Amino acid sequence: MSNSDLPEKRNLQRWHLFLYLRVFDQRTGELLGNIVDVSESGLMLISDRPLPKGQDFDLWVDVPHEEGERERLHLKAHSRWSGKDVNPDFYDNGLQIDHLDLLTLAKIQQLINKFRFYK
Repeated sequence: MSNSDLPEKRNLQRWHLFLYLRVFDQRTGELLGNIVDVSESGLMLISDRPLPKGQDFDLWVDVPHEEGERERLHLKAHSRWSGKDVNPDFYDNGLQIDHLDLLTLAKIQQLINKFRFYK
């Protein structure tokens, strides 16, 4: 079954971003993938390998700001699914954001407002 065959269970708007923001594992420093879309409760990463389903991650997102500055947005997330991307060289991975405090929620909302793609 492909990801497109799964019933939609999300209640929040997902936003595609005009930048592929890089996401890293805090424990290892490994690049896990790039954000394709994001909501206030989750994100989809595109990566060159599948992420194990059911794994907890401590993540940081590399968020650019004006004048070349960057910020690390720290998140805790749980991998929910993984499947082949339209491009067979890549995988799409769905992660649910866990333990969301008000400050982190505000930062995610700022990220969405700043980098979302308008149709």
